[in-house]
Amino acid sequence: MLNKRWVRHISFWVVWILLMTVYNMGPEYGKLFNVLIFYITGLPVFLSYSYLNLYIVIPNNLKSGGIFFLVFYFIVASLAFSVLYRLSIHFFYQKFFSPTEYLQKSFLQLHYIANNMVFVNVPFLMFGSAKMIWNYLLEMNKKNEIESKNIEAELSLLATQLHPHFLFNTLNNLYSLALSGSSKTAVSLQKINGLMKYILYECGQPEITLAKEISLIDDYLELEKLRYDKRLLVSFENRVEDTELLIAPMMLFTFVENCFKHGSSKATGKSYINISLSTTGNNLLFKAENSIPINYNFNETEKSGLGLETVKKRLSFLYPGNHSLSIIKEENRFYVELRLSELMSQNRI
Repeated sequence: MLNKRWVRHISFWVVWILLMTVYNMGPEYGKLFNVLIFYITGLPVFLSYSYLNLYIVIPNNLKSGGIFFLVFYFIVASLAFSVLYRLSIHFFYQKFFSPTEYLQKSFLQLHYIANNMVFVNVPFLMFGSAKMIWNYLLEMNKKNEIESKNIEAELSLLATQLHPHFLFNTLNNLYSLALSGSSKTAVSLQKINGLMKYILYECGQPEITLAKEISLIDDYLELEKLRYDKRLLVSFENRVEDTELLIAPMMLFTFVENCFKHGSSKATGKSYINISLSTTGNNLLFKAENSIPINYNFNETEKSGLGLETVKKRLSFLYPGNHSLSIIKEENRFYVELRLSELMSQNRI
């Protein structure tokens, strides 16, 4: 309905006539009908002048750069339409609704024509302003739609990058256990089965509950513990008040996975990973810290992975202005702190 031009145009002119009628009626409500007829009488002149200017004269001459012609045109056009307006008022409104004025006043009185040269431009300028505002809103709406589609396409691309990356690392873990002939391989397969279900059924959603993201992290940590056994000390402190808070899938998990990529996978001795997650109201605080080997080359590892760069892009798209991410790389540790604010809860939807 909003896209029907004729509805918008009719609405504008009806509102304009009513406003002008009320404004010029004064305290004498008995003049309401006469004032309304007065402006309806001049409406064909206002319409002709406004549409001629906005849809024919101005567009054609702005394209050709005819600014001086437009200045000359508006002087002549204002005079011509002022005369037409005066004729319509004199020979229709005054003749039938104000006969005294019709008999006493000539239709070519110069001061009326001079005043009307300004007056005929009032509805034209108001209509032109309304048209410009409407076009601006349409452009902004189109721009927002394009940006939204671009973001959706970008997020879809990031997801296609993230999931194979995660699958590759998980299968590597299983491969390592199988090569060692570990009795834990069957348990690992069970854990991987749960992780694969998460990717298939949850990652296609724009948001999931924090409970599901925590479950993913728990399963992955258990899987990694089976792989590293006593060589790795893992702690996961969970102080979440509302597990129904909604979050983008694998948003926190990527940082957990990177703890192993930057630390445990390259460590020769014992290493540690400390993870904590807490919420206060609809605000979330996530921390992940892991030990790293001496002389560890971050640049080489980052070139081979997509995790951190992917999650940074996702954060900028999904939580603009509502997140802060701190990444600290030191000689013997890698630390990440993520804060998310104004998260929605499934219980409040």
